[in-house]
Amino acid sequence: MYADASARQRALAHRALAAELAQRHEPVLAEQAIRHRALAATGPDEELARALEAGAAEAGRRGGLAAAAAVLHRAARLSPTREQHTRRLTAAAYAAWKSGNPQLARPIVREALTRPADEATELELVRLQGMMELWGGEQEAAVARLLHGAELLAGRSRDRAVALAFMAVDGALRADQLDEALRAAEQIETAGDHDPGYARYGRWLADSLCDRPRHDLSPWQLLQEAPVSLGPGDAHRWLWPAALGRFGTPPRQARAFAVEACAHFDAAGMLAVRVLLLFWLAELEYGLGLWEDCEARIREGLRAARDVGQPVLEADLLALSALLGAGRGREELCREHAERAQALAVPQGNRAAAGTAQWALGRLALGAGAYDEACERLALLGRPGSPFAHRQVARRAVLDVVEAQVRAGRPEGAERAAGAFGEWADQSTLGWPQLHRHSLRALLAEGDAADKHFRAALATPGAADDPYTLARTTLLYGEWLRRTRHEGEARAQLRSALEVLEGLGAGREAERARTQLRAAGGSPRRRGGDPTARLTVQELQVARLAAAGLSNREIGARLSVSPRTVGYHLYKVFPKLGISSRSQLRDADLGAVD
Repeated sequence: MYADASARQRALAHRALAAELAQRHEPVLAEQAIRHRALAATGPDEELARALEAGAAEAGRRGGLAAAAAVLHRAARLSPTREQHTRRLTAAAYAAWKSGNPQLARPIVREALTRPADEATELELVRLQGMMELWGGEQEAAVARLLHGAELLAGRSRDRAVALAFMAVDGALRADQLDEALRAAEQIETAGDHDPGYARYGRWLADSLCDRPRHDLSPWQLLQEAPVSLGPGDAHRWLWPAALGRFGTPPRQARAFAVEACAHFDAAGMLAVRVLLLFWLAELEYGLGLWEDCEARIREGLRAARDVGQPVLEADLLALSALLGAGRGREELCREHAERAQALAVPQGNRAAAGTAQWALGRLALGAGAYDEACERLALLGRPGSPFAHRQVARRAVLDVVEAQVRAGRPEGAERAAGAFGEWADQSTLGWPQLHRHSLRALLAEGDAADKHFRAALATPGAADDPYTLARTTLLYGEWLRRTRHEGEARAQLRSALEVLEGLGAGREAERARTQLRAAGGSPRRRGGDPTARLTVQELQVARLAAAGLSNREIGARLSVSPRTVGYHLYKVFPKLGISSRSQLRDADLGAVD
């Protein structure tokens, strides 16, 4: 087999190095060993290629996906047949993509597509192309490719077919393709013949897509219900509970699980998937009114999306940032991020991001008193043929839509929007639509009926998990009470709205509440010399824990945020308290640690 003894010795040395790599405890393979093998190899060697492949697999299990991609690429070069070469190239491309390096994965895929391949490798290439297009290309095309790949794989690799169908749902939701999302859920449920866990997940997903989630399990319980074929290291074992948790799970539970899932993906080196979790997490934090955390999460996600070349997720994050900016009255940031999001999202067919950015611009106009502009911008969310049309975004924006129509003197448009939303909400088992439905009815009603619906809105179960909508409704109620000359009740509602809106940093609406409160003969509660008066809820929590001596990492673990987010909060806290160092926190009157 070997031309001389020295060649045999080199091969033995290569295999020893590969075995050493497989035994290492570090997650990253030694670059020196990779260079040595590259320089010493004299030609095709299947035994050595197989040893390198085994070392790469071990590295991947320990989080060294980037290094595994490099080793697999080298193993491909050592493969004696063209089919083996293509198979290992495809494996290298997958490891590169999963590690968050599509710039490396794409040329490897292009090379693999030009070479002969067996049927299994061809299917793997179809799968990989679909996954790469999902977060880097046109969404309808990605969905079609993923569903086609799932159908091809159904009879050969059920687990991989389900993974593609699951990812197709993500793209279909962006493209507002409910029928395609349900088709994917049906494919997943069909896999229950292979594993009952898939039947459960497929049913729960289909119910959630129809806005009628039926399971009452926490994300951790959903994790325990995972199909047996999803091993501990499989990304989808964590993605499934996180995805299902976005629909019907109490949002605070969903957030806590998403934080844990992000840490898992980070430790495993699954950077491509981690960006998706960061976006889901930022969405949850936005809804929960954890706006400081949401802003920090968006910044982290944008850095990661750009680093790993995921423009689709970059558009998602920019759109959410624009919506957050609109709520806080940051006009320049809102416009910049909305325009950037739409520039990315419209060519991608990413209607969710394009629509969310349009919602942000409509909300910005509403807050500035430009009611006609707000009506025109928000109308595009439900207009057929509009690149910004997206059913779920339009539903989420309905309170802005109706308020803009009312303030612009367009009662018929307001009635139509509220009526359509009410018909949908009647069929849904989700919690959040009930707060919106009562708020809409209160806006459009008069006399005792308005008072009844305002009170029902404020008493909606779970309303506290949507503090921004609750505070806006409270503000609208206070304004209505003042107009109907119930000044005492108006002052109580307006003062409550003001405190929440100030805590969120919703400057324009807080100023509106303050103005209405003064007009009703009231004033904000006096806090005297309370040094915490200017801190948000999240900033106060962080400050108290830091004052107690906890490190950023310990605070992050306590509050389910990253150490970077803790540092950002402290950066905002110091100037608000008039201090310049962490040690000065111990002397500040911050109250007891929760």
